[in-house]
Amino acid sequence: MTAYDTVCNNVGSVSDTVVFIADSTSADADVPDNVFMCDPPFEVDFSTTSSPPPPYVIWDFGDGIGTSTLPDVTYTYADTGTYEVTYIAIDSSKCDIDDTAYFTVQFEVAEEFNATFDIPVLPPCRTTDSLWVQLDFTGSGADSIIWDMGDDSIYYNDTIVNHVYTQPGYYLISMTAYDLKCNNNGTIYQSVEISKRGQDFFLPNAFTPNGDGNNDSLFVRGPGISEINLSIYNRWGELVFETKNKSEGWDGSFNEKEADPGVFVYYLFVRYCDGEELFKKGNVTLIK
Repeated sequence: MTAYDTVCNNVGSVSDTVVFIADSTSADADVPDNVFMCDPPFEVDFSTTSSPPPPYVIWDFGDGIGTSTLPDVTYTYADTGTYEVTYIAIDSSKCDIDDTAYFTVQFEVAEEFNATFDIPVLPPCRTTDSLWVQLDFTGSGADSIIWDMGDDSIYYNDTIVNHVYTQPGYYLISMTAYDLKCNNNGTIYQSVEISKRGQDFFLPNAFTPNGDGNNDSLFVRGPGISEINLSIYNRWGELVFETKNKSEGWDGSFNEKEADPGVFVYYLFVRYCDGEELFKKGNVTLIK
């Protein structure tokens, strides 16, 4: 530095030396992109992206607890939430320079998807095979919902579905919900079976009247049966049992004695409560 005094014709100079070191006059705080996670554990790898890394760093993980002075560190958050992470890069070896950057990490728990299925039981005696059902999505956080009713009917993004089945059969309902934010989806299934009116009975093809309390008598079973006439014959054509009472079954006796094991022929007439009638012939085996 040189100064001039023109009045006194005087000149004075002062000098000093400044050393400039190019690679020690900056500290760049470069950070990764914001972080979003849905599935625990909420563990995040933090790394400085500066090259070369600054001599000294400070991480503040934004939860009021965690800090670190390591350039690369893994930290586990205890709970969901949104946290602002602070990253400070410092070069104190020469010029005491620092730089600060911020970014966020956010944690959520993936949604649980649920549904309720209101499916009434059809009475055996009815005038129609139609069945009305109501379905409710009871979860939260779904960006998209697909209901597949199993009869080629599909509903999109309805939280409540009312649907009518018009034909007897077996139907598998599925509800699939999508959470696009967490890349999560879930499917819930429910079956529906609509039996035909009438023409539905069960008569075992074998029974064991041995007194053990299990399958000791032969009964006609089925929904909507109002009347029956069951006749059973042995191989010689003798009538060994007959009843018109659907609550009465054959105990395997004939003429107050235990019948011999073997194959018997039955003739069954059934009238249903809607007036429909059915006749069937078959074999039943008595086992001891």
